[in-house]
Amino acid sequence: MKMSFRIALHFVLSLLLMLFLLGLSMMFIEEIVPESNKNFNQAPLFGIIVFVVFAISYGWYLGRPLRHLISWIRQLAEGDYSVPDKIQRSYQPHNHQMKKPYQLYQDVLLNVWTLTNTLQENELKKQQLDELKKEWIAGISHDLKTPLTYINGYSTMLLSPHYQWTEEEKEQFLKEIHAKSIHLQELIQDLNLSLQLDENKIPLNLKKVNIIEFVRRVVADAANDPRAKDDQIEFYTYHERAETEIDEKLFKRALQNLMMNAIIHNPPGTTIQVSIRVSSQVQIVIQDNGKGMDKETVDNLFVKYYRGTPTDAPAEGTGLGMSIVKQLISVHKGTIDVHSQLNKGTTVTISLPRHLASA
Repeated sequence: MKMSFRIALHFVLSLLLMLFLLGLSMMFIEEIVPESNKNFNQAPLFGIIVFVVFAISYGWYLGRPLRHLISWIRQLAEGDYSVPDKIQRSYQPHNHQMKKPYQLYQDVLLNVWTLTNTLQENELKKQQLDELKKEWIAGISHDLKTPLTYINGYSTMLLSPHYQWTEEEKEQFLKEIHAKSIHLQELIQDLNLSLQLDENKIPLNLKKVNIIEFVRRVVADAANDPRAKDDQIEFYTYHERAETEIDEKLFKRALQNLMMNAIIHNPPGTTIQVSIRVSSQVQIVIQDNGKGMDKETVDNLFVKYYRGTPTDAPAEGTGLGMSIVKQLISVHKGTIDVHSQLNKGTTVTISLPRHLASA
């Protein structure tokens, strides 16, 4: 609406200016044309010439920004998200205005400029995501290949006719094969669960539970894990009961993932404290004094294809773990926040809506 008003106003003022100049021209002709030629009326012809010249000049003046705008839009359609030099030079940053005659189309030009910046950012994010996907696929290939190599190696040794293995050795080989097959199964489950969550196809079996006792059991299971034997795991709450609706299997999966991350990715002797606060929400806080994370890792922690450690790190995973955790918390109408500092530790806070809660 503003642009239409500006164009209309500009046209009216220009028309008035043209009529004024035409009047002056007629007066000038009256003065210089000899008396003998006064019978020949030159005013209409001169008026037509002046009008044509004005129309061409006015059209060129108004059309130049439009030509640049159309060229810019065509450039965007072809995938070039840069701002043309002519448009950049027409912008005056000191007053956030366009130069004339671009001011007539300022609203459109600035909106297209904003669209261009958005497309630039989206293209950059797409490129970054593509890179993450490539790294993730390389990592997944590594993670799948490692247990398969163990399974293939131990099974080949068992089937070899050139060696006679003792029963103890056979049992050890079978244990390794069993452990690696379970790991493969977990990787495949992660992939399937992630796809189901993406497509909102996972059914929720919601049930009212005492979240205090539920979390206490998950923490106890984590504390009994052999990998946590050197860590100190503590559980605190002032409440005995707080009921909320969760899918026990899926929510346990999220909590176990967070607990095992705190155990596996921190040095032995780390203190891990789990506490629950109940108010208008139920808040589950998992805090450790471990090695912490840098800002880049925290910012990308829930990005599906981000792997915070190189693929040759001892800890194996799909790069989906924290993404799945966030999705599982979200389907429970909850939120998850992470704060971390290098060499100081990490705090993870899960907030859930409170249903029928009682302290």
